[in-house]
Amino acid sequence: MKTKFTLKIIFIICILYNVANAQTYTSVANGSWLNPLIWSPTPPAPFFVPILGVNATAVIINTNVTVDTVFTYTTGTLTINKGKSLSEGTKPRGFLVNGGTFTNNGTFNFNSFGSQAGTATNHGVMNINFVFYNNINFLNDSNILGVDSFQNDKVITNTNKAHIVASKFLNNKTIVNNGVIDATDFLNADSLYNNGRLNFTNFTNSQKCINDSLIIFNDFINFGNFENNDEIQGNRDFLNWGFFNNKNYNSFVSIARNFLNVDSTLHKAVFNNDGYVHIAHDWLNIDTVKGTTGQFQIGDSTANLGYMKGSFDFCDSTPPPSSPYIDFNSGTIDPGITYCLNVKTADYSISKQIKIYPNPVNDFLRIENGGNELRLIEVYDLLGNIALQSNYKNIIDVSQLPDGIYLINIIDVKYNSVKSKLVVEH
Repeated sequence: MKTKFTLKIIFIICILYNVANAQTYTSVANGSWLNPLIWSPTPPAPFFVPILGVNATAVIINTNVTVDTVFTYTTGTLTINKGKSLSEGTKPRGFLVNGGTFTNNGTFNFNSFGSQAGTATNHGVMNINFVFYNNINFLNDSNILGVDSFQNDKVITNTNKAHIVASKFLNNKTIVNNGVIDATDFLNADSLYNNGRLNFTNFTNSQKCINDSLIIFNDFINFGNFENNDEIQGNRDFLNWGFFNNKNYNSFVSIARNFLNVDSTLHKAVFNNDGYVHIAHDWLNIDTVKGTTGQFQIGDSTANLGYMKGSFDFCDSTPPPSSPYIDFNSGTIDPGITYCLNVKTADYSISKQIKIYPNPVNDFLRIENGGNELRLIEVYDLLGNIALQSNYKNIIDVSQLPDGIYLINIIDVKYNSVKSKLVVEH
């Protein structure tokens, strides 16, 4: 009994000594974290390896180190140097920051990453295969890649050098994006501020989103408040069930298929357009569409079952012969609404400036617009399906399109537009 008691006392003394003399440990050789030989200085007994909050105030990864256990720390500083790595071993592992400071300047490879307390900064590459969970103020200045499920419950700032790639992305608090975020399914359940580029397959906004740059998606649903000050491009359908503000003359919305503004239950769907909205196929309003200086340009069918309010311009490319120039109207239309008042067609000067060559074409199509910048180029087949879309480019690759006749729609930065026939022959 005395021997066991003595050993316990010795063990406690060793722990207290380690805590009292905690210091910085640096990896000096590749290998497992649990190997004492890779650390300098050599950690003393009884642990022989650095443990943040116990015998280490800071750990610097200056080699390629692997971790064969679940990693959790609550205090101290962990830094991965540039060109070096901290990775899970042969089995998938989780990594949790529950206090202290985490800084990655190199490569970080773990199955899951979580943060509950402390601070975290990424200047390198984080490869996360399964779950990324954030509940702190996280600064991402580089790449977070391969995430299956990404959840943010605090604040993530994505700098202009940063890139996040995830399959499922849930934002429950605040994201400030100045870089790029790619996601298959993105749900914004709180606040999203975009000054960079967002690429989503399915984008749902249920709270607040302010876009000051570019958002590209396939399908879009807005249940909350969305303010667009720049450009959004949809490759399929657009549904507004909340308040959408296409705020000013710089605000541009392009939808490759259909537009629907509806809230059949609470009747709170409002789409305000003081910019430019281009819909390639059908337009349907069952609530309120309003604006004073904006314009809608619609490629196919139009129907108003709600309220068209204000003095915006509405242009159905295939209109009925008499006013109102909407295919079906059973709602209310203010007398200030105009029809195709500002649309530029082949009779306007833009068409005289534009040169499309070669036509027929088999590889690269070149478009000149008298020196003016082009905002959007859309190529449609004869069934009205979008075959190709390009933005801010004067040269587009059509080599993958089948032979045939197409319709090309060209829009410049002043929202002038012109349509022309395009022949592809290989």
